[in-house]
Amino acid sequence: MTRLTVAALHRMAKAAQTHDHPTVTIVTHPQQGGGRYACWSTGCILLPAPLLEELGQPADGSYRITTRGLGDPAEILRFTPAFAKVRMLPLLDTTPRRPLTPSCWLFDRPPLRARLLDPPGGPPTAAVEEQWDAWTKPLNEVPVWQGGDWYLLWAPDPTTRAVGLLTTVHHRFVPEPPQESPL
Repeated sequence: MTRLTVAALHRMAKAAQTHDHPTVTIVTHPQQGGGRYACWSTGCILLPAPLLEELGQPADGSYRITTRGLGDPAEILRFTPAFAKVRMLPLLDTTPRRPLTPSCWLFDRPPLRARLLDPPGGPPTAAVEEQWDAWTKPLNEVPVWQGGDWYLLWAPDPTTRAVGLLTTVHHRFVPEPPQESPL
């Protein structure tokens, strides 16, 4: 479903955090056969079995991550594996969902640089460009949906558990995308 590598996971960790020591929280979905996810406060992604093997089948917990793999365990204040399991993973099953169309427009007003997205029949939404880019590379073959007012989901269809989640920019910062296409 995803083409996730250690390097892509590291890139997602860097995009999701503002400090120089990227970390990742690994959690197991509580439902039978629910899979294992890499999580950050801004989103999560399903870890494919080959990548879990490459990472050494880590226990649920938070770890430092490099381009070579997981490092030492890390403590992340206000974002524990239990928090991710209870507050984030249930969002992967959210329905109804609206399909999204990524636009070619960027909202660039420092410090915010965001990709504008167009949900048919709904208000415009946007994702932080660096995060959008990090999530869409490994998930580029999976349709993206608006799962709620503040997050996006990558899932094969509108009812299947999502394999990725990313939070969006607060709606008050998101302008309407222009109707004309850029040159």
